[in-house]
Amino acid sequence: MRRMRQMKIDSYEVESDTRENFESIEEYVRDEVIGKADWKHFEITIDGAYTSSDPFVYKHNLLFIPKDFLITSVKALDGESSAGTVTILYDNIDSDFIRLSCTSPGATIRMFVGSFND
Repeated sequence: MRRMRQMKIDSYEVESDTRENFESIEEYVRDEVIGKADWKHFEITIDGAYTSSDPFVYKHNLLFIPKDFLITSVKALDGESSAGTVTILYDNIDSDFIRLSCTSPGATIRMFVGSFND
């Protein structure tokens, strides 16, 4: 994960209000939870209808078991009228695979996948 470099304002003469603003920004970025999940972006094309008992299986190639998902879009495949409902089967995710169900003939899902650990 890329880290924000440390600001070096101590060696410069900076007005106190300006210094306080920079310190507030640095504190916000350091403490922001969303940046601590080591997000990876995926675009997955689901090629048909899948159920929770017969899910779509996607090999994620991550070095951790993903726990957190930010879905940015679900789009119907070309020629299909609906993307249906895509569901992440959280209880069936492991160190190798993400499992999904899809109620339509298929969809393309874009999402960020990570695992926040505090």
